[in-house]
Amino acid sequence: MRRGELIDAIFRKEAQRRLYTIKIMRVTAKALDANIEADMKAAPREFRNTYDGSPAQWDASTRTLYFTAAGRGRVQIAM
Repeated sequence: MRRGELIDAIFRKEAQRRLYTIKIMRVTAKALDANIEADMKAAPREFRNTYDGSPAQWDASTRTLYFTAAGRGRVQIAM
């Protein structure tokens, strides 16, 4: 694997792990979708984008949480 491919793979795996952790926590807490954007903005560092530290984004039309990174693409999970 080349260095760039390795960095991409690490970013994607860690981003996916963080998104699934958020999903599990929200399902366990029975949190409402209406509060998700505010919750993501207030999320601690360990639940933010591994690449740039930004909060997870919410796409209400597809009910997905996602992270993006320039040149690295988008990692998303369905809620």
